[in-house]
Amino acid sequence: MKKFRILRFCLLALLAIVGIHVVSDPGFVDLVVDNARAIVASTNYSVIEGLGMSLAGAPLTIAFARDIEEQIFPNNEFYMRSRDDSMWVVNNEVKYPVEGQKPNVVINRQQFPAPVVRREDDENSYLLAEFTSDPTHLQYSEELVVNYAKRSSILRSHIETLNTKIADFFANIWYPNGTSNIVRTTGESRIAASMGATGNRKRIRKQDLIQAIEILNRMDAPNDGRNILIAPEHLSDLLLIDDFVHADKLGASSRLVEGSIGRILGCDVFMRSYTAAYDNSGTPVKKALGAAGASADNAAALVWSSSFVTRAKGSTKVFYDQDKPEMYGDVFSALVRAGGKTRKDKKGIVAIVEAHA
Repeated sequence: MKKFRILRFCLLALLAIVGIHVVSDPGFVDLVVDNARAIVASTNYSVIEGLGMSLAGAPLTIAFARDIEEQIFPNNEFYMRSRDDSMWVVNNEVKYPVEGQKPNVVINRQQFPAPVVRREDDENSYLLAEFTSDPTHLQYSEELVVNYAKRSSILRSHIETLNTKIADFFANIWYPNGTSNIVRTTGESRIAASMGATGNRKRIRKQDLIQAIEILNRMDAPNDGRNILIAPEHLSDLLLIDDFVHADKLGASSRLVEGSIGRILGCDVFMRSYTAAYDNSGTPVKKALGAAGASADNAAALVWSSSFVTRAKGSTKVFYDQDKPEMYGDVFSALVRAGGKTRKDKKGIVAIVEAHA
């Protein structure tokens, strides 16, 4: 009985540390102890260094860790730099009107009455994709031997993983195809950046960025709300550009939006571990999201105007099935619907695609 008194004391102290005050409810403590006996029954154990316990000679120090190592997720704030279409969602589809042709303007008009033209409006519609996470099982016995908030950790992991997948989805939608929206890199040789690619590619240089900005200017994209999305290798390219390194040339007093790493040529710069890949055809073609990497693939940066791309994202629905008999624990999963689109005329988006060195 002495070993169970020690165990009871350890559990009370442990629960107090994690903020669960149950001293006034000995029945609850007895319930925990009764369940814990299944773990310690018929084993040799000892109390080591305060609350650390070992079962059958194996330390359970890790079981009493206050924190768990957090998973690392790519920077996803960039996709908030877009027009929010959530208000236009009807069931599982986004429908919003698109203005038709602008009226003609005549200087010193001589013809009367002026011709009357009917404006034909259009709509830019798209379906929302459904993103679901695989269910995670939390066994009941785990909750008896761990003192961190594993339930919260599981839910956070599901939500952040969904958010990362949605960010990949948005980026892939916004990257353009077509010669008028693509700039090829012209800098010095370095190792290829795209996953699965081999050989060397040309770095992004200042002239490539200027060419991309020039395309946005010809598209009448507003000066405000311009952005650049880059991969880690592209950041190394930018760090070789004086205008990106020297704060006095960047205008360091300008505000930086959340998630951006700097400003260059009037654009907020965002970096994440994955951007997009293009093949190496005459006019590079964007690869589908999740497509296998190829040795000739080329990584691409994206230059875009926030008002020329759209997003729609619903709230995250968490599914929680508690005390499933066949699972001896709880099961969690999550779902969210999201979608996005570019303009029909593909204005406001430019890809800077690596060229083979």
